[in-house]
Amino acid sequence: MNGFPYWQGAPVEQGLTKLKEAVANTRKAIGSSKPFMIGETGWPSKGDNFDASVASTQNLQKYWKAAACWLQTTNYPWYWFSAFDEPNKSAERGGVERNFGVGSYPLTFSRDSAY
Repeated sequence: MNGFPYWQGAPVEQGLTKLKEAVANTRKAIGSSKPFMIGETGWPSKGDNFDASVASTQNLQKYWKAAACWLQTTNYPWYWFSAFDEPNKSAERGGVERNFGVGSYPLTFSRDSAY
């Protein structure tokens, strides 16, 4: 499953709760005997806001620390979207899709990504 509380319009303070709800709902729908992984989750550092979701480096850091720390306590394989910003993606919505990386372009970790 992919879980993006940002695209649900949630404030970052509700991000982990929204991710946990998505995980629980998906697990319930597919059953506990089936393989499960989180294919993508993340929060943008720049771009247009989406309802109550605010794209900012501070919110990316908050969501990373909450979500990544929790995910490390689970047995679920997971992937963060994405390692680095992707400047060639669409400029729509203020270029928000370009800015989900925990590292900035050109390939430097400029954000506090410790958990």
